[in-house]
Amino acid sequence: GALAIRLQEILNERCRPFFTWVAYDQEVLDEVAKALHVARGVVETIDGHRRSEMSELFDAILNQRVDEALVFRKMAEVVRSLAIHGHTVLVGRGSYLITQDLKTGMHVRLEAPRDWRVHRIATDRELSMTEAEKVVHQGARERDHYIKTFFTQDPSHKFHHDLVIDNSRFNLAQIAEIVFTALSVRFGETLVGA
Repeated sequence: GALAIRLQEILNERCRPFFTWVAYDQEVLDEVAKALHVARGVVETIDGHRRSEMSELFDAILNQRVDEALVFRKMAEVVRSLAIHGHTVLVGRGSYLITQDLKTGMHVRLEAPRDWRVHRIATDRELSMTEAEKVVHQGARERDHYIKTFFTQDPSHKFHHDLVIDNSRFNLAQIAEIVFTALSVRFGETLVGA
């Protein structure tokens, strides 16, 4: 979430876009999906061909047998519609799977050794190492459960991200610069002129 906010700031400062860049983390995406009238409005701005492509992709990757499948599909439609419109930084809720075939974005994954993550959480949240270990373990279980519940894709299957960064080797500002540089190299003038 913090990286998404910093990246949003950099894109708005340096690219001076006509449309402002906006970061959406999992909590914001959940709220958008709950506001059905907003979600419907966002999805309806996508043309029929793109809506058809979206429907085909979702039929293939989303688990339709869970109780919350319809609600999740609406959230997925909002995520994908936001990505298609552009100027968005999306974090969480399987957005990397929902947007996997779009060529107009970049999929970034942050990774770090488990010991580093435990130490970081212990320090940031003022927890014991044992408590921090439980937080890391619970977070991994919840992410895996989320993907297993709502997607047909096995969470152990590695999605090929465009950029993978070891979070333990760089600070937030450095990671934001790395991502911005990668975006600039990949999209060039279209990023600045967007």
